[in-house]
Amino acid sequence: MNAGISKIWTTVQRTIRTPVFMSLCDQALQSGTNFAAIICLAAFYPKNVVGEFVLITTILQISLGFQRSLVVLPFIVSQSGGRSRSNASGWFFINSIFLVGNLAVLFFFATVSYILGIRVISSQVFALSAIPIVTAVAYEYCRRWAYQFDERPTALISAVALSVFYILGMAGSVLTGYGLWPTILGYSIGGIVAVWIILTRHGIPLAGFGSSLEEWRQVSRSTGWHFLSFMGHSSYSSAMPLVIASVGSVEMIAVFGATRSMVTPLLAIATALDSIEKPRLGKAFFDGGIYQLCDSARRVAIQLSVIAAPGVLMLSIFGAPILGVVFGPQYIQYHTTLLLWCVSVVFTLLNQPVETSLIIIQKGKHLFAGKLVASVLGLCLAILLIQKIGTSGAVLATALATLTSLLFNTSFVYCAYQKLADSHMCHQSSRRSHSP
Repeated sequence: MNAGISKIWTTVQRTIRTPVFMSLCDQALQSGTNFAAIICLAAFYPKNVVGEFVLITTILQISLGFQRSLVVLPFIVSQSGGRSRSNASGWFFINSIFLVGNLAVLFFFATVSYILGIRVISSQVFALSAIPIVTAVAYEYCRRWAYQFDERPTALISAVALSVFYILGMAGSVLTGYGLWPTILGYSIGGIVAVWIILTRHGIPLAGFGSSLEEWRQVSRSTGWHFLSFMGHSSYSSAMPLVIASVGSVEMIAVFGATRSMVTPLLAIATALDSIEKPRLGKAFFDGGIYQLCDSARRVAIQLSVIAAPGVLMLSIFGAPILGVVFGPQYIQYHTTLLLWCVSVVFTLLNQPVETSLIIIQKGKHLFAGKLVASVLGLCLAILLIQKIGTSGAVLATALATLTSLLFNTSFVYCAYQKLADSHMCHQSSRRSHSP
Protein backbone atom coordinates (compact mmCIF):
# COMPACT_ATOMS: atom_id res chain seq x y z
CA MET A 1 0.00 0.00 0.00
CA ASN A 2 2.85 2.38 0.84
CA ALA A 3 4.37 1.61 -2.55
CA GLY A 4 1.08 2.50 -4.24
CA ILE A 5 0.80 5.81 -2.37
CA SER A 6 4.42 6.61 -3.19
CA LYS A 7 3.76 5.94 -6.87
CA ILE A 8 0.69 8.18 -6.86
CA TRP A 9 2.62 10.96 -5.10
CA THR A 10 5.46 10.66 -7.64
CA THR A 11 2.94 10.94 -10.48
CA VAL A 12 1.34 14.00 -8.87
CA GLN A 13 4.73 15.68 -8.45
CA ARG A 14 5.65 14.93 -12.06
CA THR A 15 2.33 16.35 -13.26
CA ILE A 16 2.75 19.53 -11.22
CA ARG A 17 6.13 20.16 -12.81
CA THR A 18 4.84 19.81 -16.39
CA PRO A 19 4.59 22.95 -18.56
CA VAL A 20 0.92 22.19 -19.31
CA PHE A 21 -0.07 22.12 -15.61
CA MET A 22 1.79 25.35 -14.88
CA SER A 23 0.21 27.09 -17.87
CA LEU A 24 -3.25 25.96 -16.75
CA CYS A 25 -2.59 27.23 -13.21
CA ASP A 26 -1.34 30.57 -14.53
CA GLN A 27 -4.45 30.98 -16.70
CA ALA A 28 -6.73 29.89 -13.85
CA LEU A 29 -5.23 32.47 -11.49
CA GLN A 30 -5.75 35.31 -13.97
CA SER A 31 -9.32 34.33 -14.88
CA GLY A 32 -10.28 33.44 -11.31
CA THR A 33 -9.16 36.71 -9.75
CA ASN A 34 -10.85 38.79 -12.46
CA PHE A 35 -14.05 36.79 -11.94
CA ALA A 36 -13.80 37.29 -8.16
CA ALA A 37 -13.27 41.03 -8.60
CA ILE A 38 -16.43 41.62 -10.60
CA ILE A 39 -18.46 39.42 -8.23
CA CYS A 40 -17.25 41.39 -5.18
CA LEU A 41 -17.92 44.75 -6.78
CA ALA A 42 -21.38 43.69 -8.03
CA ALA A 43 -22.30 42.48 -4.55
CA PHE A 44 -21.24 45.63 -2.66
CA TYR A 45 -21.43 48.50 -5.17
CA PRO A 46 -24.04 49.91 -7.58
CA LYS A 47 -23.98 49.19 -11.31
CA ASN A 48 -22.25 52.44 -12.23
CA VAL A 49 -19.14 51.40 -10.24
CA VAL A 50 -19.21 47.92 -11.77
CA GLY A 51 -19.54 49.50 -15.21
CA GLU A 52 -16.49 51.68 -14.61
CA PHE A 53 -14.52 48.60 -13.53
CA VAL A 54 -15.53 46.79 -16.75
CA LEU A 55 -14.39 49.82 -18.78
CA ILE A 56 -11.02 49.84 -16.99
CA THR A 57 -10.46 46.12 -17.58
CA THR A 58 -11.54 46.59 -21.21
CA ILE A 59 -8.93 49.30 -21.79
CA LEU A 60 -6.35 47.11 -20.05
CA GLN A 61 -7.17 44.04 -22.17
CA ILE A 62 -7.02 46.06 -25.40
CA SER A 63 -3.61 47.42 -24.38
CA LEU A 64 -2.34 43.91 -23.65
CA GLY A 65 -3.76 42.71 -26.96
CA PHE A 66 -1.86 45.39 -28.84
CA GLN A 67 1.26 44.49 -26.85
CA ARG A 68 0.84 40.83 -27.84
CA SER A 69 0.62 41.75 -31.53
CA LEU A 70 3.34 44.42 -31.61
CA VAL A 71 5.86 43.12 -29.06
CA VAL A 72 5.21 39.62 -27.71
CA LEU A 73 4.56 37.78 -31.00
CA PRO A 74 7.56 39.38 -32.77
CA PHE A 75 9.69 38.60 -29.69
CA ILE A 76 8.64 34.92 -29.70
CA VAL A 77 9.20 34.62 -33.46
CA SER A 78 12.64 36.26 -33.20
CA GLN A 79 13.66 33.73 -30.54
CA SER A 80 12.40 30.67 -32.43
CA GLY A 81 15.93 29.89 -33.58
CA GLY A 82 17.04 29.13 -30.01
CA ARG A 83 18.92 32.35 -29.34
CA SER A 84 20.50 33.19 -26.02
CA ARG A 85 19.04 35.44 -23.34
CA SER A 86 21.48 38.21 -24.13
CA ASN A 87 20.18 38.37 -27.71
CA ALA A 88 16.67 38.84 -26.32
CA SER A 89 17.61 41.59 -23.91
CA GLY A 90 16.92 44.59 -26.13
CA TRP A 91 13.28 43.63 -26.36
CA PHE A 92 12.87 44.95 -22.81
CA PHE A 93 13.51 48.46 -24.19
CA ILE A 94 11.17 47.86 -27.13
CA ASN A 95 8.46 46.92 -24.64
CA SER A 96 9.21 50.12 -22.69
CA ILE A 97 8.79 52.20 -25.87
CA PHE A 98 5.45 50.48 -26.46
CA LEU A 99 4.39 51.33 -22.89
CA VAL A 100 5.14 55.02 -23.37
CA GLY A 101 3.24 55.01 -26.67
CA ASN A 102 0.35 53.21 -25.01
CA LEU A 103 0.03 55.86 -22.32
CA ALA A 104 0.21 58.60 -24.96
CA VAL A 105 -2.65 56.98 -26.89
CA LEU A 106 -4.66 56.68 -23.67
CA PHE A 107 -4.14 60.39 -22.95
CA PHE A 108 -5.19 61.22 -26.53
CA PHE A 109 -8.46 59.30 -26.23
CA ALA A 110 -9.12 60.83 -22.80
CA THR A 111 -8.79 64.27 -24.37
CA VAL A 112 -11.03 63.36 -27.33
CA SER A 113 -13.63 61.84 -25.00
CA TYR A 114 -13.68 65.04 -22.94
CA ILE A 115 -13.98 67.27 -26.02
CA LEU A 116 -16.80 65.16 -27.51
CA GLY A 117 -18.60 65.08 -24.18
CA ILE A 118 -18.70 61.29 -23.77
CA ARG A 119 -19.44 61.42 -20.06
CA VAL A 120 -19.96 57.65 -19.69
CA ILE A 121 -16.17 57.25 -19.81
CA SER A 122 -15.23 59.58 -16.97
CA SER A 123 -11.81 61.06 -16.28
CA GLN A 124 -11.55 58.69 -13.31
CA VAL A 125 -11.81 55.71 -15.68
CA PHE A 126 -8.86 56.94 -17.72
CA ALA A 127 -6.84 57.77 -14.59
CA LEU A 128 -7.52 54.36 -13.06
CA SER A 129 -6.68 52.68 -16.37
CA ALA A 130 -3.26 54.32 -16.65
CA ILE A 131 -2.06 52.97 -13.29
CA PRO A 132 -2.48 49.22 -13.96
CA ILE A 133 -1.41 49.52 -17.62
CA VAL A 134 2.13 50.40 -16.53
CA THR A 135 2.56 47.35 -14.33
CA ALA A 136 0.50 45.00 -16.55
CA VAL A 137 2.54 45.72 -19.69
CA ALA A 138 5.82 45.30 -17.79
CA TYR A 139 4.62 42.10 -16.11
CA GLU A 140 3.25 40.55 -19.30
CA TYR A 141 6.58 40.98 -21.08
CA CYS A 142 8.54 39.54 -18.13
CA ARG A 143 6.06 36.66 -17.89
CA ARG A 144 6.43 35.85 -21.59
CA TRP A 145 10.19 36.15 -21.23
CA ALA A 146 10.11 33.59 -18.40
CA TYR A 147 8.04 31.14 -20.45
CA GLN A 148 10.24 31.65 -23.51
CA PHE A 149 13.34 30.53 -21.60
CA ASP A 150 11.61 27.70 -19.67
CA GLU A 151 11.43 29.58 -16.36
CA ARG A 152 7.85 28.40 -15.78
CA PRO A 153 8.10 27.97 -11.99
CA THR A 154 9.18 31.60 -11.69
CA ALA A 155 6.27 32.68 -13.92
CA LEU A 156 3.83 30.73 -11.75
CA ILE A 157 5.23 32.17 -8.51
CA SER A 158 4.93 35.69 -9.92
CA ALA A 159 1.32 34.96 -10.96
CA VAL A 160 0.51 33.82 -7.41
CA ALA A 161 2.03 37.02 -5.99
CA LEU A 162 -0.03 39.17 -8.37
CA SER A 163 -3.21 37.31 -7.46
CA VAL A 164 -2.59 37.67 -3.71
CA PHE A 165 -2.20 41.46 -3.89
CA TYR A 166 -5.15 41.70 -6.29
CA ILE A 167 -7.35 39.84 -3.76
CA LEU A 168 -6.12 42.10 -0.95
CA GLY A 169 -7.12 45.09 -3.06
CA MET A 170 -10.60 43.64 -3.57
CA ALA A 171 -10.90 43.16 0.18
CA GLY A 172 -9.92 46.81 0.63
CA SER A 173 -12.70 47.93 -1.72
CA VAL A 174 -15.26 45.82 0.12
CA LEU A 175 -14.19 46.76 3.66
CA THR A 176 -13.41 50.46 3.22
CA GLY A 177 -16.05 51.52 0.72
CA TYR A 178 -13.49 53.58 -1.22
CA GLY A 179 -14.69 52.24 -4.57
CA LEU A 180 -12.29 50.99 -7.23
CA TRP A 181 -9.09 52.58 -5.92
CA PRO A 182 -8.08 49.81 -3.47
CA THR A 183 -8.70 47.10 -6.10
CA ILE A 184 -6.70 48.93 -8.79
CA LEU A 185 -3.84 49.71 -6.40
CA GLY A 186 -3.77 46.11 -5.18
CA TYR A 187 -3.49 44.86 -8.77
CA SER A 188 -0.79 47.41 -9.60
CA ILE A 189 1.30 46.63 -6.52
CA GLY A 190 0.92 42.93 -7.28
CA GLY A 191 2.23 43.57 -10.80
CA ILE A 192 5.28 45.38 -9.42
CA VAL A 193 6.00 42.51 -7.02
CA ALA A 194 5.56 39.96 -9.84
CA VAL A 195 8.03 41.81 -12.08
CA TRP A 196 10.47 42.09 -9.17
CA ILE A 197 10.29 38.32 -8.59
CA ILE A 198 11.18 37.53 -12.20
CA LEU A 199 13.95 40.12 -12.38
CA THR A 200 15.59 39.15 -9.10
CA ARG A 201 15.40 35.39 -9.62
CA HIS A 202 16.76 35.27 -13.15
CA GLY A 203 17.28 38.81 -14.39
CA ILE A 204 16.68 40.29 -17.83
CA PRO A 205 19.91 41.66 -19.35
CA LEU A 206 19.32 45.24 -20.42
CA ALA A 207 21.50 45.54 -23.50
CA GLY A 208 21.46 45.00 -27.25
CA PHE A 209 18.72 47.49 -28.08
CA GLY A 210 19.98 48.19 -31.62
CA SER A 211 20.05 44.57 -32.78
CA SER A 212 16.68 43.83 -31.18
CA LEU A 213 15.13 46.85 -32.91
CA GLU A 214 16.36 45.51 -36.25
CA GLU A 215 14.91 42.09 -35.38
CA TRP A 216 11.59 43.73 -34.57
CA ARG A 217 11.55 45.51 -37.93
CA GLN A 218 12.14 42.26 -39.78
CA VAL A 219 9.71 40.11 -37.80
CA SER A 220 6.94 42.72 -37.59
CA ARG A 221 6.49 42.51 -41.36
CA SER A 222 5.24 38.95 -41.07
CA THR A 223 3.22 39.56 -37.88
CA GLY A 224 1.57 42.73 -39.17
CA TRP A 225 -1.50 40.89 -40.43
CA HIS A 226 -2.03 39.39 -36.98
CA PHE A 227 -2.01 42.92 -35.53
CA LEU A 228 -4.63 44.06 -38.04
CA SER A 229 -6.67 40.92 -37.33
CA PHE A 230 -6.60 41.69 -33.61
CA MET A 231 -7.83 45.22 -34.28
CA GLY A 232 -10.75 43.83 -36.25
CA HIS A 233 -11.55 41.17 -33.67
CA SER A 234 -11.34 43.50 -30.67
CA SER A 235 -13.91 45.88 -32.15
CA TYR A 236 -16.70 43.33 -31.69
CA SER A 237 -15.32 41.43 -28.68
CA SER A 238 -13.08 42.97 -26.00
CA ALA A 239 -13.80 46.57 -27.07
CA MET A 240 -17.58 46.21 -27.07
CA PRO A 241 -17.94 48.01 -23.67
CA LEU A 242 -16.44 51.08 -25.36
CA VAL A 243 -19.08 50.84 -28.07
CA ILE A 244 -21.77 50.60 -25.38
CA ALA A 245 -20.25 53.66 -23.70
CA SER A 246 -20.68 55.70 -26.89
CA VAL A 247 -24.40 54.91 -27.37
CA GLY A 248 -25.56 53.44 -24.03
CA SER A 249 -25.02 53.83 -20.31
CA VAL A 250 -22.55 52.70 -17.69
CA GLU A 251 -25.26 50.45 -16.19
CA MET A 252 -25.46 48.58 -19.53
CA ILE A 253 -21.70 48.09 -19.37
CA ALA A 254 -22.04 46.62 -15.88
CA VAL A 255 -24.59 44.07 -17.11
CA PHE A 256 -22.42 43.28 -20.14
CA GLY A 257 -19.38 42.64 -17.94
CA ALA A 258 -21.25 40.66 -15.28
CA THR A 259 -22.93 38.30 -17.73
CA ARG A 260 -19.73 37.90 -19.76
CA SER A 261 -17.83 36.91 -16.63
CA MET A 262 -20.11 33.87 -16.28
CA VAL A 263 -18.78 32.38 -19.53
CA THR A 264 -15.18 33.53 -19.01
CA PRO A 265 -14.15 30.23 -17.30
CA LEU A 266 -15.23 28.33 -20.43
CA LEU A 267 -13.11 30.58 -22.63
CA ALA A 268 -10.19 30.35 -20.18
CA ILE A 269 -10.17 26.55 -20.47
CA ALA A 270 -10.24 26.89 -24.24
CA THR A 271 -7.36 29.37 -24.15
CA ALA A 272 -5.27 27.03 -22.01
CA LEU A 273 -6.00 24.08 -24.31
CA ASP A 274 -5.28 26.20 -27.37
CA SER A 275 -1.71 26.77 -26.18
CA ILE A 276 -1.33 22.98 -26.10
CA GLU A 277 -3.11 22.23 -29.38
CA LYS A 278 -1.36 24.87 -31.51
CA PRO A 279 1.94 22.92 -31.63
CA ARG A 280 0.01 19.71 -32.36
CA LEU A 281 -1.81 21.30 -35.29
CA GLY A 282 1.50 22.65 -36.57
CA LYS A 283 3.03 19.18 -36.36
CA ALA A 284 0.00 17.67 -38.13
CA PHE A 285 0.49 20.09 -41.03
CA PHE A 286 4.21 19.37 -41.14
CA ASP A 287 3.68 15.59 -41.12
CA GLY A 288 0.62 15.19 -43.34
CA GLY A 289 -0.05 18.52 -45.03
CA ILE A 290 -3.42 20.23 -45.09
CA TYR A 291 -5.33 16.93 -45.07
CA GLN A 292 -4.00 15.96 -41.65
CA LEU A 293 -4.26 19.57 -40.45
CA CYS A 294 -7.99 19.74 -41.25
CA ASP A 295 -8.57 16.36 -39.63
CA SER A 296 -6.75 17.48 -36.47
CA ALA A 297 -8.58 20.82 -36.41
CA ARG A 298 -11.91 18.99 -36.60
CA ARG A 299 -10.90 16.83 -33.63
CA VAL A 300 -9.89 19.91 -31.62
CA ALA A 301 -13.25 21.57 -32.36
CA ILE A 302 -15.09 18.46 -31.16
CA GLN A 303 -12.87 18.28 -28.05
CA LEU A 304 -13.52 21.93 -27.14
CA SER A 305 -17.26 21.50 -27.71
CA VAL A 306 -17.42 18.42 -25.48
CA ILE A 307 -15.49 20.16 -22.68
CA ALA A 308 -17.63 23.31 -22.83
CA ALA A 309 -21.00 21.57 -23.36
CA PRO A 310 -21.85 20.93 -19.66
CA GLY A 311 -21.11 24.55 -18.70
CA VAL A 312 -23.03 25.96 -21.66
CA LEU A 313 -26.06 23.77 -20.94
CA MET A 314 -26.02 24.60 -17.23
CA LEU A 315 -25.88 28.37 -17.85
CA SER A 316 -28.53 28.14 -20.56
CA ILE A 317 -31.02 26.24 -18.37
CA PHE A 318 -30.27 27.62 -14.90
CA GLY A 319 -28.89 31.03 -15.89
CA ALA A 320 -31.47 33.11 -14.00
CA PRO A 321 -30.99 31.55 -10.54
CA ILE A 322 -27.21 31.44 -11.02
CA LEU A 323 -27.15 35.15 -11.80
CA GLY A 324 -29.26 35.80 -8.72
CA VAL A 325 -26.95 33.83 -6.45
CA VAL A 326 -23.70 35.26 -7.85
CA PHE A 327 -24.60 38.91 -8.46
CA GLY A 328 -27.85 39.48 -6.61
CA PRO A 329 -31.57 39.56 -7.49
CA GLN A 330 -31.19 42.70 -9.63
CA TYR A 331 -29.32 40.64 -12.27
CA ILE A 332 -31.88 37.80 -12.63
CA GLN A 333 -33.72 39.68 -15.38
CA TYR A 334 -30.65 39.42 -17.66
CA HIS A 335 -30.96 35.67 -18.28
CA THR A 336 -31.54 36.31 -22.02
CA THR A 337 -28.26 38.21 -22.21
CA LEU A 338 -26.45 35.27 -20.59
CA LEU A 339 -28.13 32.87 -23.05
CA LEU A 340 -26.80 34.94 -25.97
CA TRP A 341 -23.33 34.77 -24.39
CA CYS A 342 -23.57 30.97 -24.40
CA VAL A 343 -24.32 31.06 -28.15
CA SER A 344 -21.37 33.39 -28.72
CA VAL A 345 -19.06 31.06 -26.75
CA VAL A 346 -20.03 28.11 -28.96
CA PHE A 347 -19.14 30.09 -32.10
CA THR A 348 -15.86 31.22 -30.50
CA LEU A 349 -14.82 27.67 -29.59
CA LEU A 350 -15.59 26.38 -33.09
CA ASN A 351 -13.70 29.28 -34.64
CA GLN A 352 -10.55 28.79 -32.57
CA PRO A 353 -9.02 25.76 -34.40
CA VAL A 354 -10.05 27.21 -37.77
CA GLU A 355 -8.17 30.45 -37.06
CA THR A 356 -5.15 28.44 -35.92
CA SER A 357 -5.26 26.50 -39.19
CA LEU A 358 -5.20 29.74 -41.20
CA ILE A 359 -2.19 30.94 -39.22
CA ILE A 360 -0.36 27.64 -39.76
CA ILE A 361 -0.90 27.66 -43.54
CA GLN A 362 0.19 31.33 -43.55
CA LYS A 363 -3.08 32.87 -44.68
CA GLY A 364 -2.81 35.98 -42.52
CA LYS A 365 -4.41 38.19 -45.17
CA HIS A 366 -7.42 35.89 -45.37
CA LEU A 367 -7.74 35.89 -41.59
CA PHE A 368 -7.71 39.69 -41.59
CA ALA A 369 -10.31 39.82 -44.37
CA GLY A 370 -12.72 37.70 -42.33
CA LYS A 371 -12.11 39.78 -39.21
CA LEU A 372 -12.63 43.01 -41.17
CA VAL A 373 -16.03 41.93 -42.50
CA ALA A 374 -17.03 40.64 -39.05
CA SER A 375 -15.94 43.85 -37.32
CA VAL A 376 -17.89 46.10 -39.71
CA LEU A 377 -20.98 43.93 -39.29
CA GLY A 378 -20.54 43.72 -35.52
CA LEU A 379 -20.13 47.46 -35.03
CA CYS A 380 -23.09 48.37 -37.22
CA LEU A 381 -25.34 45.82 -35.54
CA ALA A 382 -24.16 46.86 -32.07
CA ILE A 383 -24.89 50.56 -32.60
CA LEU A 384 -28.34 49.69 -33.96
CA LEU A 385 -29.31 46.93 -31.49
CA ILE A 386 -27.99 48.55 -28.29
CA GLN A 387 -30.41 51.43 -28.76
CA LYS A 388 -33.25 48.96 -29.41
CA ILE A 389 -32.78 46.15 -26.85
CA GLY A 390 -29.92 47.35 -24.63
CA THR A 391 -27.13 45.03 -23.46
CA SER A 392 -28.61 41.99 -25.19
CA GLY A 393 -28.16 43.85 -28.47
CA ALA A 394 -24.42 44.20 -27.84
CA VAL A 395 -24.06 40.49 -27.06
CA LEU A 396 -26.19 39.52 -30.07
CA ALA A 397 -23.97 41.67 -32.30
CA THR A 398 -20.89 39.96 -30.84
CA ALA A 399 -22.37 36.50 -31.50
CA LEU A 400 -23.34 37.31 -35.10
CA ALA A 401 -19.93 38.88 -35.82
CA THR A 402 -18.19 35.79 -34.40
CA LEU A 403 -20.39 33.56 -36.58
CA THR A 404 -19.47 35.66 -39.62
CA SER A 405 -15.77 35.27 -38.83
CA LEU A 406 -16.26 31.51 -38.39
CA LEU A 407 -18.00 31.16 -41.78
CA PHE A 408 -15.34 33.21 -43.59
CA ASN A 409 -12.44 31.36 -41.96
CA THR A 410 -13.99 27.97 -42.67
CA SER A 411 -14.52 28.88 -46.33
CA PHE A 412 -10.88 30.02 -46.63
CA VAL A 413 -9.57 26.77 -45.15
CA TYR A 414 -11.94 24.76 -47.36
CA CYS A 415 -10.72 26.61 -50.48
CA ALA A 416 -7.11 25.89 -49.54
CA TYR A 417 -8.05 22.24 -48.98
CA GLN A 418 -9.82 21.98 -52.35
CA LYS A 419 -6.98 23.72 -54.16
CA LEU A 420 -4.48 21.23 -52.81
CA ALA A 421 -6.83 18.32 -53.54
CA ASP A 422 -7.33 19.46 -57.16
CA SER A 423 -3.57 19.89 -57.54
CA HIS A 424 -3.05 16.37 -56.22
CA MET A 425 -5.62 14.93 -58.66
CA CYS A 426 -4.01 16.75 -61.61
CA HIS A 427 -0.64 15.38 -60.56
CA GLN A 428 -2.06 11.83 -60.42
CA SER A 429 -3.70 12.23 -63.84
CA SER A 430 -0.43 13.50 -65.30
CA ARG A 431 1.44 10.49 -63.95
CA ARG A 432 -1.14 8.07 -65.45
CA SER A 433 -0.99 9.75 -68.86
CA HIS A 434 2.81 9.39 -68.98
CA SER A 435 2.84 5.80 -67.74
CA PRO A 436 3.34 3.12 -70.47
